[in-house]
Amino acid sequence: MSAIEKYFNGEILQCSIGVAISLVSIGVGIYFFFWLKQPYYKGLAYAFILISVLLTVVCTTVILKSPKDAQRVTESIASNEHKKIQEEYLRMQNVLKSFKTLKIAELIIVAVCAILLMVFSNVPLVKGIATGLIIQALMLYAFDHIAMERGKVYYNYLADVLGK
Repeated sequence: MSAIEKYFNGEILQCSIGVAISLVSIGVGIYFFFWLKQPYYKGLAYAFILISVLLTVVCTTVILKSPKDAQRVTESIASNEHKKIQEEYLRMQNVLKSFKTLKIAELIIVAVCAILLMVFSNVPLVKGIATGLIIQALMLYAFDHIAMERGKVYYNYLADVLGK
């Protein structure tokens, strides 16, 4: 399997897992919201549903785009189209920067929500939202870390192709 196939197949696999986890999380959120109905669980539901819907949209987009992107890059390398390879290299550079930013944002969310848990420990709705956001942010951090590491390997492959 080529480095290109490995990267994009990894994207598809990880995003497929992300969609599955998100759908379960949405289901749990709906259960919390409509059946448990207590403020703490409603707070969890808000965080679970909101973040999971966003993750589902992002992952579905990646799943749909990846085969075309893989084909585009494979063809660019096969025909030695330096400009298109350079564009992909720069795109990946931006993707890796975005992952760094996302991971920092996710850690900030965890820290802020931990503070909210301490300050509003007697407010069940806030406690539920904060707990849900911590769970979701840590899951997203793990997903982004895995994707970033895979992206670094692919980025280095592109650098080698370009002779950088």
